[in-house]
Parts: sequence; structure tokens; C-alpha cells
Amino acid sequence: AKEAFQHLVPPVEVPTEDTVTALNMTKHRKDWYKLLQPSDSFALANCAVAFKENEKGAYSFEITEKFQQSLMMGKTTSRKMQVRVSSKDKEKEWIAALTR
Repeated sequence: AKEAFQHLVPPVEVPTEDTVTALNMTKHRKDWYKLLQPSDSFALANCAVAFKENEKGAYSFEITEKFQQSLMMGKTTSRKMQVRVSSKDKEKEWIAALTR
């Protein structure tokens, strides 16, 4: 059984300084921290959180942000995001945390 397990496990090569230098892996590496940048963000001070009822028992709420698009024209724009959670308790917990 142990030999069968060893045959199923792929070989693992631990990189060393020599192999990294030889393969020159630093040129091909992507900047990992760029994946951590958010694609969207909301200023909670400009947001309203509203409970949204669904027929199928899905628990969700909506966040609406209003902000001025142009200071000179006085034009306001709004963005909405709907958040779904697993239970009614989680929904209440999220709404309480966002409206503090």
C-alpha cells in the first residue's frame, strides 16, 4: 500500500538558489500583490444599506452609494451592489456591521 501511494504522488522538486538562478524565474513571475487590489470599492459614509426580500428564501441586501460625479455640474451618480449571504442571522450581522 505504501509503494502504491508513493507511485501516485507526483515528485516534488524543492527550488534552490541555483535552480532559480539557472531558470531565471524572476523575469516570468507576475507581481502577486496586484491580485490583492480590489476591483470595486464603496465609501460607506455615502452608502445606504437596504434589506431586499426574495421569494425563494435567498437572504440578501443591497448597498447603494451616491456620489457627485462632477462638482461643477452638481450631477450625482449611484452604484448598487447586491450581497447574498447564507442565513438570516448572517444577513442581520452584515447589515449591523455596515450601518455602525
